[in-house]
Amino acid sequence: MPDIDPPVGTSTNYAIYIGSTAPASGTTPLLWIDTTASIGTFKYRTSTTGTWTPVPVAWG
Repeated sequence: MPDIDPPVGTSTNYAIYIGSTAPASGTTPLLWIDTTASIGTFKYRTSTTGTWTPVPVAWG
């Protein structure tokens, strides 16, 4: 397994991206913390060219 350092950041060079604009198709991130909403949304895609899908969460 490759070591990605650093794994999280605000550039699309990171495996986990934090930002308000969706990373473009073909860029590195497979996980995205979308900061456009006040509550934030965690999204994923299964390939660098895949569609962003919100991760369902529940709490009680």
